Amino acid sequence: MNVSGNHVVVTGGGTGVGTEATRQFFEADVLVAIMGRTAESLIKQDPPYQASDITDPETVKAAIAPVRSVNGHTLTLSGGEM
Repeated sequence: MNVSGNHVVVTGGGTGVGTEATRQFFEADVLVAIMGRTAESLIKQDPPYQASDITDPETVKAAIAPVRSVNGHTLTLSGGEM
């Protein structure tokens, strides 16, 4: 998947597969923001983060809005359970 020039939002980015996906995108110079339920695990990552429960659509809309306002279109990937 070529994501050059895109902004990627990784859900579940604070642990496991999400953390690894975040690291790889970050190293590839892709704009990355991460979302997850617990701020404590997200703080450990370098990219901007937003604590959010992705099972709540309104919370997700509120979390994605500031990311889109800065970076435009986003590609969202889930590293955690949906």
